[in-house]
Amino acid sequence: GHRIDTIPIANGVIKAGGACDIIKYKHDQHEEFTALVEQYNALIVRINPGQLSQNTSPGTQQRFDELMQAQMRKGKLVWSS
Repeated sequence: GHRIDTIPIANGVIKAGGACDIIKYKHDQHEEFTALVEQYNALIVRINPGQLSQNTSPGTQQRFDELMQAQMRKGKLVWSS
C-alpha cells in the first residue's frame, strides 16, 4: 500500500503545477522500474531507509539505493521524504 501521506504529497505537486505519478517499487521487477524512472526529471522516494532489506531478495536495498544514486549522477533530483 501507500504511506498515508503519499496521495496528499502527489496532489501538492500537481497543485503547484507539476506532473506527478505514483509508482510502486516491486523488488522482483527492478529492471522494469529502472526503465520507468528513466522517463522522469525528478523522484520523490516514499520508502523508509532499510525497508527494502526486509522480506525481499538479498541485495534489494542496495540495488534500489544504487539506482537512486545513478539518477542523481545524471542530474535528476531525488528527494527522500
